[in-house]
Amino acid sequence: MSTPIPINKKHLLLVEGKDECNLFAALLKHYKLKSKIQVIEAGGISLFSSRLKNILSFSIQYRIKLQSLGVIRDADDNPESALHSVQGALRNNTLPCPESHAQFIGEHPRVGIFVLPSGDACGNLETLCRRSVKNNQTAVCAEDYIKCLKKGTIKSEDKVFAHAYLAASDDPMARVGEGALAGIWNFEHEAFKPLVRFLKEIYE
Repeated sequence: MSTPIPINKKHLLLVEGKDECNLFAALLKHYKLKSKIQVIEAGGISLFSSRLKNILSFSIQYRIKLQSLGVIRDADDNPESALHSVQGALRNNTLPCPESHAQFIGEHPRVGIFVLPSGDACGNLETLCRRSVKNNQTAVCAEDYIKCLKKGTIKSEDKVFAHAYLAASDDPMARVGEGALAGIWNFEHEAFKPLVRFLKEIYE
């Protein structure tokens, strides 16, 4: 991350990649938080510690005194490992370090970690997207597609579901973030509620 990131808000949300930036931009807009929280691409787990250091340096460069910092990570196959990885990066950068998922600790900045989908289960952002459209007709067709594919090998059912579901939209697209910007996912669904509470706590 050699190119400076203009830090313009006191409340930051760090996510893994560009697609996540798009989805969280849409989610924050939906809940009227977009003007209050800045979403920043912070890279995958292996790059997070060094990029976090740069982000903190840029906040000083732009004379922003951070009030809160939320970190979003996919659990993938191991939610405990994902949490520990983020905790290690926070400690390496002498930041407050929450002991558990969805907990905030410290001040200036307050720091919280959310491990998708729920802190105690394997999965990712696509898991929530899949749950949010469960049982509508397009979702039923996408689930049937997955059942057919299971005759082979599927590495991530949720990612396959998301691609299949988006491919069936009026304007087919490939990524969940693009789908979010197009209003595909149901942000009012119960599946998103814990994540929304976490986002609100970043600002509050």
